[in-house]
Amino acid sequence: MNKQDFLRLLAEKAGSSIVEADKWFKAVTETIGNAVQITDDLRFVGFGSFKSKTRKASDVKTPIGTIVHVPAKRVVTFSAGTELKQKALTKVDSPAGNDKKAAVKKPSTKGTQPTKAAKSSKSKK
Repeated sequence: MNKQDFLRLLAEKAGSSIVEADKWFKAVTETIGNAVQITDDLRFVGFGSFKSKTRKASDVKTPIGTIVHVPAKRVVTFSAGTELKQKALTKVDSPAGNDKKAAVKKPSTKGTQPTKAAKSSKSKK
């Protein structure tokens, strides 16, 4: 689900327009961002917790073998609450009926092509 799908769902649930839902969404996300700047922990019981912490500086090795210094930085993590986890366990069909991921599934070709070893053993016979 993308932002527009979410806003459509939110507007429908609130009995409002998508424009109003977008205003609410922007206000909530901005307020969460401000709260995380002020405090390191923001909790919504049942929904989840946002936590900000400082990731330590480190030296990492790149795929080509050079060592690169990664500076310390603040990161935000989200941990789902009990009610949100329960909802995630029980998936329901898309309310708008436009679930793009479930629309077309390509058939798997895995296992339908003979391997090189199988081809060579057939040719030796």
